[in-house]
Amino acid sequence: MIRVTSGLERKAQRRIRMSPAPAPPWLTYAEPMAVSCTVLFLDWRGSSVMSANPRLAATEFTRRILRLYKEVNRLHDRHALPAPGLVKSLGDGILIVWHNRPSAAKVLSFALQLHDTMPAAVARICRCDPPRMGIGIAAGAAAIVQSSSAAPDFLGLAINLAAKLQGAARPSGVVVDNGFFEGFGNAASLRKKYRLREDSLRLDLFDRPMQAWVSPHVAPTKDWTCLAWPGFVANDPQTPNGTIALNHAGSTVLTHEGLHGKIASLAIWPAGPKTTRVEQFEVVIDDIDTLGRWDAEKTVPFLRFKPESTRCLSPVSSPLREAAERRRFTFLPIRCGLNAIAARLGCGLRQARTYEEAFRRILQLKSEDPSFRIALYDNAGASLPVLRMCLPKAPRIHHVFEASHGELTHLISDLVSKQKGLRLPSKQRLFVLYSEISDLARALHSGQVQIVLGGGAWLVGGEYRRDRNVRCVVPSADGAFLWIEGGAVVSRHREDSQELLKWLASTVLSNEAQRALHESQPYPCSPVTSAIVSEHLSVNSRHASPTIAETQLIFRSRNRLHSNIVVRRSPSSPADWYETWETIKARLCEIPR
Repeated sequence: MIRVTSGLERKAQRRIRMSPAPAPPWLTYAEPMAVSCTVLFLDWRGSSVMSANPRLAATEFTRRILRLYKEVNRLHDRHALPAPGLVKSLGDGILIVWHNRPSAAKVLSFALQLHDTMPAAVARICRCDPPRMGIGIAAGAAAIVQSSSAAPDFLGLAINLAAKLQGAARPSGVVVDNGFFEGFGNAASLRKKYRLREDSLRLDLFDRPMQAWVSPHVAPTKDWTCLAWPGFVANDPQTPNGTIALNHAGSTVLTHEGLHGKIASLAIWPAGPKTTRVEQFEVVIDDIDTLGRWDAEKTVPFLRFKPESTRCLSPVSSPLREAAERRRFTFLPIRCGLNAIAARLGCGLRQARTYEEAFRRILQLKSEDPSFRIALYDNAGASLPVLRMCLPKAPRIHHVFEASHGELTHLISDLVSKQKGLRLPSKQRLFVLYSEISDLARALHSGQVQIVLGGGAWLVGGEYRRDRNVRCVVPSADGAFLWIEGGAVVSRHREDSQELLKWLASTVLSNEAQRALHESQPYPCSPVTSAIVSEHLSVNSRHASPTIAETQLIFRSRNRLHSNIVVRRSPSSPADWYETWETIKARLCEIPR
């Protein structure tokens, strides 16, 4: 049966459908009441990433979180703690507030067991890797407010402080406010029993450091600042993509990119004034040849090398350790890689025995097709040695860095002559110059450039490791240059030098950190420790990633380099060397659009 509605009925129905739903009433609150309370704030890191997984329905994610809350509830009851005044879901954690200060021993035992057992529970329930747990505990006055809904709420400094302390528990662990122990006569014995150590924290709640007690899992916080290239900082303490996150290991980290040793133009990232005072940093991380130049020019006063420093170098592969020990300053190797040629398939360079032979082939390709692009990375240490090897009468690879003024002048004139001989279109130059590694890698893999002189697996691996159209080429007769990046301590901090070196070594030379380097961002690289070099050498070359394959090109064994691998070093005539590089950039390079 079909019902026919009149025009008036249809208008009335439209008005009903279009009229907004009545707004829910605002909550009303009773007068707040002051209470003394203990607050525990727990965060399981990485759950935000899990919730953003488009394949995981919101209902399924919520079910998993509710199962985790049941685990927390079970542990809470096992410790015979009083019923809390508030338990609040935070999505990626939980807030618990107790009235009237329960037993400090029970709260500490509960918190530490949460830290130790919940990662396995999360891994089991959420089918993921065990996350890191951060827990903050504070005590003090708060205000309880009863709303027109059933649940009360707590407001006040103790709540905010527990949240901030949880954020300071890096990479994981328990951080306890010093005020938590007030009123308990057995405070010293409790701290000893639960192996809590005193630490000074900087929280944005206060204008001065505050004293707190931290579990052994929490990295010591030092008022240290490290200047480094990208790849040593991460927003997520889980250090995705192989990042060595020094900013979660007890140091502030400032990164710079594209400045190439020009301290006078150093700009602090993410924002800040330009500075010429690098001595304000405790640790500087850069290539061994760049640090050697700064040391020779007295741009930065680095800590002199001492035999006791070698203890920190013990995990490092012998040839890299020896390169560090030859420095006049204390240098700790962290990662390494090759400067050779990165090329797209079809360039016909795989059989090239020398750089000169490879460069003749590259120039032939460019003469046949003006759109064929040759790129350079804007770093003299990476690019200039390879350019020297590309020309006739090149020295043996071991003698490249002893170039005289006349030899460098001849290099420029020869390259200018080759550029003129190509008869390139107006405004086009022999080379395209890139100042950022990420832009250069993207251009190479997208086909905007076909060749990178001075390139290596740092352009081929990482996020591009499955791209079979690009590979690293090392001329068999000439070999390649090995760059070594590491840390040096500024001499102004000589009193802390051994502690600084021990901290840096424990962070960057651990098996976990070294093992992750071949997937690190913004560029992958090879390890420097004997143990992880051995792991790379044991991988079948047919199944090796580009970076692991490069490790196999560098090392003949865990403590021996291949004979045609030469460690990059400071040139014998630095002024001529860097003036030559600036001239090449000005006369032979164009900047990509």
